[in-house]
Amino acid sequence: VSREDVAMNGCLLDGFPRTGGQAADLASSAIQLDRFILFTLPDETVVSRALGRLNDPMTGEIYHMQFAPPPPEAMSRLVRRDNDLKKEVVQNRLNVYHSQLSSIVQQFQGKLQMVDGTASVDEVTTNVF
Repeated sequence: VSREDVAMNGCLLDGFPRTGGQAADLASSAIQLDRFILFTLPDETVVSRALGRLNDPMTGEIYHMQFAPPPPEAMSRLVRRDNDLKKEVVQNRLNVYHSQLSSIVQQFQGKLQMVDGTASVDEVTTNVF
């Protein structure tokens, strides 16, 4: 966050903070936060999306068989992240997330923006930007 382009244009901290302690540190830092965006969606949707996520180690692209299918030539090299392989593992990550959420959100009450993560890509984009 100390890079010149970030200072000028801003950035998105995806998946951070993950704990109340990290949130408190971020909130008390010199980093200027415009918004804290929280995507809301049912756990079943999160699990489904995680289990369908495919990564292309050659290009860094992320695909999903239902929502963003990969090109046929990429199929043979696609991999799943270790923590996306089993429903139980994804559910455990969600349980940890839920246990930390209130201590994170309380740090950003004045900047919190809730976005419906089940809306269409166009709707989510409009709501975020």
